[in-house]
Amino acid sequence: MTLVASQYPARADQTDGNAQLAVCRLILGESSLRPYDQGFCIGAVHAIRYSRGRLHICIPDGVTNMQAVRVLVNYMESHPARLNLDITDLAMNAFKKAWPCK
Repeated sequence: MTLVASQYPARADQTDGNAQLAVCRLILGESSLRPYDQGFCIGAVHAIRYSRGRLHICIPDGVTNMQAVRVLVNYMESHPARLNLDITDLAMNAFKKAWPCK
């Protein structure tokens, strides 16, 4: 019998903030992660950045993906009660708070 260990616990929902906060933190630390592990965090950032006009989010030109991930991580750390939400919803809330349209 072979057992495989992972640094991430198995969860029913791998896309909620509880599962993704650690992954997003690791991305900021430039740790080597498998592309699959990075996918949900970076994917949420890309999805919201791409849809920002329709979502009434005004991300300034020149903001990098790493800066956006940092905003997302700061939001998740500041709102632990919301970590049950999907990572995309968390990103949308974080970016609306950081870069509201005026």
